Amino acid sequence: PLPDYGQDHYLPPPPADIAQYCGDSTTLMSNVDRCEEVCMQAECCQYSQCDIVNQNICDSYTEHCQQFWVEENKMEEAEEQMSIEMADSKNDIKSGKVGDYTESSESGDI
Repeated sequence: PLPDYGQDHYLPPPPADIAQYCGDSTTLMSNVDRCEEVCMQAECCQYSQCDIVNQNICDSYTEHCQQFWVEENKMEEAEEQMSIEMADSKNDIKSGKVGDYTESSESGDI
C-alpha cells in the first residue's frame, strides 16, 4: 500500500492509460472529460506549486496534461474576454445610449 501522507500531501500517480485520452490534441478533444478528471487533480503541477511530498510525480502528469492545460487556459481567457464584452454591451444599454430604458418594479405580470 501507498504511504499515508494525508490527502493534501500525496498526489497519486496518473493512470497507466492516461496517454490514450490526454496525449495529443486529437485524443484530447474526443476524451476531454476523462482527461480533465485526471489532470485537474494535478493542476498545481503546471505552476510548480504543489504542496506534496512526491513532487517528482508532477513530471508524469505534465508530460500528458500539458496540452489539456494549454487548451483549458485558452478557453478561460476566451470566456473572460466574452464576459468583458457582454458587460460593456450591458453598460451601453443602462447608460441610455440606445434610448431611455427604465426597468419596471413589478415582477412578472404578463
